[in-house]
Amino acid sequence: MKSRKLNVCLADDHNFVRQGMVRVISSFSRIGDVRAASNGKELLKLIRDFEPDVVIVDLEMPEMDGTAVSRQIRSQYPNIKIIILTMHDEPTTIVRLMEIGIHGYLLKKVDVSEVERAIYAVHENDFYNNELVSNAMRSHLASRYQDYDDSSKLSDREIEVLTLLCQEYTCLEISERLFISEKTVHVHRRNIMVKTNVKNSVGLIRYALQQNLMTFANGKIL
Repeated sequence: MKSRKLNVCLADDHNFVRQGMVRVISSFSRIGDVRAASNGKELLKLIRDFEPDVVIVDLEMPEMDGTAVSRQIRSQYPNIKIIILTMHDEPTTIVRLMEIGIHGYLLKKVDVSEVERAIYAVHENDFYNNELVSNAMRSHLASRYQDYDDSSKLSDREIEVLTLLCQEYTCLEISERLFISEKTVHVHRRNIMVKTNVKNSVGLIRYALQQNLMTFANGKIL
């Protein structure tokens, strides 16, 4: 069965950048309609008329910046996935936006292929985790938690499922890998979230980092 193409909205106040992003994103094989706005207020108007699957937002824009519009989208359109695409790589900024509930954070210097991967990942897995985000969150957690091991509240199977979720495996892929039903994976995911008192995939990533269940090697999550 052929998968539905994804619709994308993006917001950037620089016309040249905005037009270039529309052309590039439109060329991705699984992308349908792409529409653009020059600031957060325009983006919200676009979303009202054309609810996209994914929005890509710059942080610094006039009238309504990326942080403010991300808060509005999370409140009013919880099913829309948000990717921040910016020049700012400060860990405090990244963590603050993760806590708002964005689904991915990229720097404007990344390869086009990573933008494409991020769009698909946030749509399919609710989150795109990369070294930038992981390091920012790890640094943030290190300043708050020391010698704190809470992973014993999870069963070995739940830790296994959590680790795979953090590596962006879908529930179907996890079921095939662990030889269990997809329904069972969903049950494990729900139980993990209850036991760890988290509400979304960002919370799962944060918990896994806190418990040292994730590491990086050559830019890949292990």
